[in-house]
Amino acid sequence: MYVDKFDLERLRELNPDVPPDQIVAPDVVCDALLLDALPDAELDFLIASHVIEHVHNPLKALLAWRRVLRPGGLVLCIVPDGRYTFDAGRPFTPFEHLLWDYQNDGRPLKRLSDLFHIAECNLNMHDDLTPETAVDLARAILETSYDTHFHVWSYASFKNHLRRLIDEHHLPFRIARSACDEKLEMLFLLEAVENGASFPVSHSG
Repeated sequence: MYVDKFDLERLRELNPDVPPDQIVAPDVVCDALLLDALPDAELDFLIASHVIEHVHNPLKALLAWRRVLRPGGLVLCIVPDGRYTFDAGRPFTPFEHLLWDYQNDGRPLKRLSDLFHIAECNLNMHDDLTPETAVDLARAILETSYDTHFHVWSYASFKNHLRRLIDEHHLPFRIARSACDEKLEMLFLLEAVENGASFPVSHSG
């Protein structure tokens, strides 16, 4: 079962450089941040390949992924390593920012922060952009696809974030295995456990 937040027609519109026959039609159309089209405890295995950096609220996504898994189910999370991709040069996402994104979901300040991330990603990727034109492009992306690399991690920083979320905030996973190819990407095999998350939910400044 393949999930995407856009249907096949919209995916082809958003990816004009990709041959139409190479774009896979999703079986389920829903946001990876919520997986709201899937019932609780439906799956034993979930693959999120180059997904979590695209969601603007990674903690919310991780909790949604846990929701659709049975206890003992596994998430294979494959993440680009920002040291080796077009994100090279961008600052790694701080742990506190992950908490801030979760706490401030839906607020205007969070949307402004998302706009900044989109502009930053595009400015880092494209030599022909200026800060001003990067912001203009980010506004268009925010209204159409809401898609970019919102967050950037190295292997060490992503592993540290997961460990802190599990140890300090009771994220209901354990790290079963992890590895990095030191060229492009890293992978984390996360096992769903029973303990409940205790993330702070009140808005912070």
